Amino acid sequence: MHILIINSGSSSIKYQLILMPQESVLSSGMVERIGLENSIIHYKTAHTKIALTEPIKNHNIGLKAIVKLLLDAKIGVIKDTNAINIVGHRVVHGG
Repeated sequence: MHILIINSGSSSIKYQLILMPQESVLSSGMVERIGLENSIIHYKTAHTKIALTEPIKNHNIGLKAIVKLLLDAKIGVIKDTNAINIVGHRVVHGG
């Protein structure tokens, strides 16, 4: 089972894709500086560690960039989004 964990902040998205029940992190990374022309996408697997700079206008585009890397034919760790069984999202409540 693959679990995608997302922690979305005001200008960043952090994530991990975990294989269960092995508790193995297949990929982790973040998109930072969302909304700026020089946003940075960090992507890490057991065999790959990259940082890309490109404009990420909003969180929707940031999530699409993460999924694109997870599915990439050369460096991705899954073949299809259907491989993701569960998505967890960290929520912070004010107050």
